[in-house]
Amino acid sequence: MRIYITAPFDAAFLEEMRKEHDVTYNPWSDGSRLMSEQELHCALEQAKAEILVCESDVVTERVLEGLHDLKMICVCRAGLNDIDIPAATRRGILVTNTPGRNAEGVAEMAVALMIMCSRFMTQGEYALRHGQWDDGLYFRMRGPELVGKTVGLIGFGNVPRKLAALLSSFRVRLIAYDPYVKQETADAYGVQLVDFDTIFQEADIVSNHLPQTPETKGCINAEKFALMKPTSYFINTARAEAVDEAALIEVLQNHRIAAAALDVYRQEPLPMDSPLLKLDNLTMMPHLCGASSDVVRNHSEMVAEDIDLYAAGKDPVRLVNRSLSRK
Repeated sequence: MRIYITAPFDAAFLEEMRKEHDVTYNPWSDGSRLMSEQELHCALEQAKAEILVCESDVVTERVLEGLHDLKMICVCRAGLNDIDIPAATRRGILVTNTPGRNAEGVAEMAVALMIMCSRFMTQGEYALRHGQWDDGLYFRMRGPELVGKTVGLIGFGNVPRKLAALLSSFRVRLIAYDPYVKQETADAYGVQLVDFDTIFQEADIVSNHLPQTPETKGCINAEKFALMKPTSYFINTARAEAVDEAALIEVLQNHRIAAAALDVYRQEPLPMDSPLLKLDNLTMMPHLCGASSDVVRNHSEMVAEDIDLYAAGKDPVRLVNRSLSRK
């Protein structure tokens, strides 16, 4: 099959794929711009591509128009906001994605952020580097241990399931809210499913893992923050759109919760005049929690598996538009 790859791809999987297929590898990289609609359309048309493997390209109806050879789009990420799935489905083009490609990495960073913001790690480093190590530092920067605390997980998909496994060694109580998950599934991870309000009322640490959908937009708002204990912490390594950022800023400014840690923001890159940067009880990362060096290998393995299945006349494991299933 003729495969056109614009995503970063693992060399070993690329080599194996080239043994069976005609592969054009033209990845976008840091500092380079993505192709325009016209450029991407022309590249696929010229290559007579049957499969497009992409990560951040915007695949619109204009891109797909007239590409009669294209049969499949493999997206090297979980999010599909940049792909016009209805347009692809109308043309009989299968779409796959790679959910969980960075789940381990994000889960590890979520644990790190929980410890960083509760144990004053960034503030401690700042004090050390700026000659502020005095006798009172040991007492001012005391924070709670994870052991024995209640951690509330909002959403219970790939990342929070990995997170639950990691947190089990801290002997925490795990509760989660996810209306699409049954208790039997949660039981396998030692997690008790509860309603949305209970997460905020009972958790010492609230960790958001919701996807970006119309249903979740702004659902973590002032009303929910008001339910949290003054000693509790809020962590967001998922989607900024789920959180009312202004409400979170107000809660932190007034110290109505102990602290928070964020990796995602409503506006990225974060502007230097953002009030978030002025908060002394906020630990921040520049959207790096998923930036594991293993991510490319992980998504390459998933994509290679789905292409092999499709080439063999079977359904890909991660087929998104199930109406095109061959079964």
